[in-house]
Amino acid sequence: GDSLTEMYDLSEHYPDLKVYNRGISGDTTDHMLERLESNVIALNPDVVVFLGGCNDIRHGVPISEVIENISKILGALKTKLPDTPVIVQSLYPINTNSSGIFKNTPGQATAEKLQDANEQIAALCEQNGVTFVDMFSAFADDSGNIKLEYVLPDGLHLRPFAYHKVTARLKPIIAGLCTRTQPQ
Repeated sequence: GDSLTEMYDLSEHYPDLKVYNRGISGDTTDHMLERLESNVIALNPDVVVFLGGCNDIRHGVPISEVIENISKILGALKTKLPDTPVIVQSLYPINTNSSGIFKNTPGQATAEKLQDANEQIAALCEQNGVTFVDMFSAFADDSGNIKLEYVLPDGLHLRPFAYHKVTARLKPIIAGLCTRTQPQ
């Protein structure tokens, strides 16, 4: 994952599971693909939860390239970890109306581009038989921006309490898929 993953205090939200946070701030799907083997596959995890693509779109990477990279990631996981369930989160909404020092945070990401990417990610997940979790609609307002109560002033990163909502959506899915859970 990217900074949204990096900032997710997994030990707080999943105290009963042995979890590894592989989020890196600013990361893009091409870099995630490069580090997949050493950062994820080598751990032989019980479940993989993936989030990526927003930074790509913010920096002008075409959605088709993002989808291609995610497809390669899913392919590698299916090949190297064939019995490991994979959960792919949708891209989260951001505040495209940021101003002041944060006015450039959204970059080239618009609500429309994020929603378009999410539709393609959902279709890719269906094709690959992996679980897709729609986080966009959980956090978006009527215009497709993240609801301000959930986001830091930069318009991109979640406030710490917003991760409780993320956990409420992910934890039951993880519990249903994870057959080799290990107490921490």
